[in-house]
Amino acid sequence: MLYAEKKKFVKLEKMIGKFFSYLPLSPNLYTSFSLVASSLACFFILSHKFMLAGASFLVAGLMDIIDGAVAREKNEVSRKGAYFDTIADRYVEIMIYLALLLTEYPQILLPAQFWTGFLMANSLMTTYVKAAGMEKKLIKSEIKGGIFERPERIILILLILFMSEFSKYAAVILIIAGSILALISSVQRILITVRNK
Repeated sequence: MLYAEKKKFVKLEKMIGKFFSYLPLSPNLYTSFSLVASSLACFFILSHKFMLAGASFLVAGLMDIIDGAVAREKNEVSRKGAYFDTIADRYVEIMIYLALLLTEYPQILLPAQFWTGFLMANSLMTTYVKAAGMEKKLIKSEIKGGIFERPERIILILLILFMSEFSKYAAVILIIAGSILALISSVQRILITVRNK
């Protein structure tokens, strides 16, 4: 959903890229910073310091924006860089989900660990669906679309982390909502893939 509005943020992204390109740091280094910030977020989650976890994850999200913006500004866009960025994105999400799985949350219908695992599985499936489609040559280009893409998932994780500081019950409701939306999104991408042929 937010990806469809990407053109509206082109100017802002260009400004970010121009500003950070003055620093002697490569796009891949910014990507690495996102992994470090996410690791910090995991540590704070396991320490039950959810506000600090949210702040650290926010930094990780910003690094993910900066790396691409700097790569485009410096004309250093490469397939290897894009690959590293994609892999890093998956690790960032997985680390957070695993930390949440190890955190005690109240049960709503089913144990909170089930809902967190369901969210993680369906979030990863939205990415795998497009990779599998290209591998099997059902599609020629990357699938975009679905009601719950990565930008929405990042926002959801931020909300879960900050909400966990005040109401773990409300945080579980967000996890449940996110898991259902991620499922719908992955099914949407499956349908786009099979209808493409």
